[in-house]
Amino acid sequence: MTRIRRGLIPREMEEKWFMYFEDDTLFLHRSWTGSCLYTVRFEVRPDGSARIVEALVNRDPEQYTETSDAKDARTVVSLVKTLLLDQPFDPLEGGDASTNTDQALQQWSLLGSATIGPRGSRGGDDERRSNASRAGRPSSTVGEEIRPKSAPSTRDYFAELYVAALFGDAGWSVYFPKRDVGFDFIATKPVRGEVLLRPVQVKGRFPTTAKTDRVTYGFRGELTAVHESMVLAIPYFHEGNFLSPERCAFIPLDQCKSPSSGGVRAEPAKFAGGHALPRRDFVRYFDRPGLALIEDTRWGHGA
Repeated sequence: MTRIRRGLIPREMEEKWFMYFEDDTLFLHRSWTGSCLYTVRFEVRPDGSARIVEALVNRDPEQYTETSDAKDARTVVSLVKTLLLDQPFDPLEGGDASTNTDQALQQWSLLGSATIGPRGSRGGDDERRSNASRAGRPSSTVGEEIRPKSAPSTRDYFAELYVAALFGDAGWSVYFPKRDVGFDFIATKPVRGEVLLRPVQVKGRFPTTAKTDRVTYGFRGELTAVHESMVLAIPYFHEGNFLSPERCAFIPLDQCKSPSSGGVRAEPAKFAGGHALPRRDFVRYFDRPGLALIEDTRWGHGA
């Protein structure tokens, strides 16, 4: 209960919830929209332990579209265990995912980076390690490992799912084509009476032992397909956390260069001290502002 009362303040895009405890009730808000989806009331026993006696769910369809009480009951318990008590993520049963990819996207949309490990084990700052120590848990050494010699092969597909989940959180419908053919996925969204279509290529960047500080940092190479309305998404991992990106750039084709050697060049960041930092002229293409900019009807045409 001590850890539950601390609540949860999101520090990065992939942390999906903001939680706080007041009186005997835990309030669970979506971090992006601010909507309160659940309240959970606890009954405290004389010895200081407690049990859940009531949970209320938001049924406003404009804020939350789930209608199953049974599924929400499982979700509430999973959120408390995974996000506040750092217990291993237990995939929710009874989902409507038809494929492993659908299931992965649904789980990421619900729990964000908690699907790949407890919050305290994903690296982080001194405050996060201090909180872990106060809670009686050993601080993680994941963030203190040396850089790998090469990018992990499994990160490429994870980067695609990560970016697809960001699109899903922003209200886009995501469609995956045949693997490794053409674009990584297609995203569509109705905006102002028009259905926008954005083909997406994802190119994750990873710090390695050979990578030193540089003034430009991004993607150089061939793309399997290009389109004037495409998005080149570049999730940047960093040396303090190999498990999830630190930030993500969303670049239109008209902001990519075509070097004489062929292919595409897009370097919206610089690399310093193990981190990718947005370059001045590309700040608007990063993270939530960049994702929102994709909805501009002029995207790819000087947006």
